[in-house]
Amino acid sequence: MADDRWIKDPNDVYDFAFRFGVKHPDSATPRLETNETITAIDVLDVATGLTQVGAEEVTESGKSVTFWVSGGTAGANYAVTCRITTTANRVYEITRTIYVRETKA
Repeated sequence: MADDRWIKDPNDVYDFAFRFGVKHPDSATPRLETNETITAIDVLDVATGLTQVGAEEVTESGKSVTFWVSGGTAGANYAVTCRITTTANRVYEITRTIYVRETKA
């Protein structure tokens, strides 16, 4: 099984994406229907200790929310929550964990 954890080094400025249009291991189907897209990012909540760099944006033909973060303490884990509204007036919320780990050179 592939490791889909979100991992970054404390010195990295790194982008992550909430992919609402792809199938997740916890679901048999994607969250969004074929013609459904994101119309609004209602919440992007980045835990204290990480710094969001710039604004989040809808990407991947309206199926994902991409954001950039910096900082964090090596060995710490940080929750990030994204809530969206879609063209079908559905509201979806996902919380993921960013694992901050020192990487070897």
